[in-house]
Amino acid sequence: MEKILILNQPWVLRHLILRWRALAFRFWVFILFLIFLLLSLYIFQIQALVGGGAQIKSLKKELEKLSEENKILEIKYSQVNSFSNIETLVKKLNFEKVDKIRYIQQGEEVLTKK
Repeated sequence: MEKILILNQPWVLRHLILRWRALAFRFWVFILFLIFLLLSLYIFQIQALVGGGAQIKSLKKELEKLSEENKILEIKYSQVNSFSNIETLVKKLNFEKVDKIRYIQQGEEVLTKK
């Protein structure tokens, strides 16, 4: 006896249709899962971009603020280290003006001894 597939029988057609429907269902479930996964990744990337943009904006504001503070500090530094302020500081510390420089002489023996 040979096994012959006869498509005219209703149970064979029903079996093929059910198999096709099961495959189609699996295919569409896979497609929906893939769409959901890609959409989730897209939303995650957009959120990362927006967060990065906000961080860049805050860092630019901080940079501007620090630049202004730097300019103010440079002005204060130049005012503090001006020549007139140095002269008043020298007078406060009771420094004296040097007329002649005298060096301490050492003998050669001191330089060569260990």
